[in-house]
Amino acid sequence: MKKFLWISGLLILGLIIGFILINSSGKYEKMYDENTTPKATKLDKINEKSESTGDIKKIPVKIKIIEATQFTAKLKTVGTTFAKDDYILSAKMNGEITYLNADIGTVVKKNDVLAKIDPEMAEANYNQAAANYNLAQKTYSRQKILAEKKLVSTQQLDGAEAQYQIAKAALSLAKINLNNSKVLSPIDGVIAEKFVNLHTFSGIGTPVARVVNIKKIQMEVGVSEQNIVLIKKGNKAFIKISSYPGEVFQGYIVNMGLQADKDNKSFPVTIEFDNIDGKIKGGMIADISILLNTYSEAIVVSFHLLQQTTGGYYLYIVENDKAVRRDVVVANIQDDVARISDGLAVGDHLVIEGHKYINDQVTVTIEK
Repeated sequence: MKKFLWISGLLILGLIIGFILINSSGKYEKMYDENTTPKATKLDKINEKSESTGDIKKIPVKIKIIEATQFTAKLKTVGTTFAKDDYILSAKMNGEITYLNADIGTVVKKNDVLAKIDPEMAEANYNQAAANYNLAQKTYSRQKILAEKKLVSTQQLDGAEAQYQIAKAALSLAKINLNNSKVLSPIDGVIAEKFVNLHTFSGIGTPVARVVNIKKIQMEVGVSEQNIVLIKKGNKAFIKISSYPGEVFQGYIVNMGLQADKDNKSFPVTIEFDNIDGKIKGGMIADISILLNTYSEAIVVSFHLLQQTTGGYYLYIVENDKAVRRDVVVANIQDDVARISDGLAVGDHLVIEGHKYINDQVTVTIEK
């Protein structure tokens, strides 16, 4: 009896295991069918339909008839603003700074005195030199009159002339020293930096103040060898600064370098624009678009239509219900469009949809 029960248990266990294996196999096959069978592409569906009907395969495409349009070529770059007129003024003599009018933000006029360095000594030396000069000049004038009357010797006249020339040179030197005792503003502008304090000692060459005029702003950008030949002095440039969203400032190319930078091989180009209200400050980052040229009858296509090989770019057009590959020359690329200088003509039927599914000389059908 026990042997019978033991055999019955084994049979039941075997049936259960077999049932589980059969169900698992079915699920696996279903999963394989769902996950590994590739989905049919648009081109596969076209091929299946053509094979079932026996018709010639026609790939549907959409086209656009090429028309000439105006295109303005631009060079986009980034630059940093700085004042056109920017001067760091330094002391030209040794001494104590006894007068200082150079607080940051102070508005100054051309030739305003910003600092004085021991002016009393310079003024005293100048006054003495001026007195000596006046005396020597009068003495020389009298000696010339007396020499004409033969009342003084030639030697006496020469001595008076020499004293006059010495006094004249001394006065010129004293005048230079007097001028050097003053630090003058070379422009109308604003004090941007102050480097010294009142009653401190300054030596020759010590920076005293920095004066800028921000009524005109400049930027210097680097331009590649390929683009520098397209730029001319006077070309317009449009400037956008993030601090003033929605505003566009118009400037011009005012200078172009003749020598490329030895490190990055770019050519320096200077752009200038008016800043009458002074809202633009030095050191702001600007997005710049330099106008290179305007083409009145250009062929322009969307950049995403271009297909690229190692040899360049190509597009597809439709001729006699067939796709025809056209190798093209791309002259300019900006934003999402490209100007084609060779390879397309006005009136060509450019494929604008379906170009990813066709090859050269395949039969196509044009969809509306």
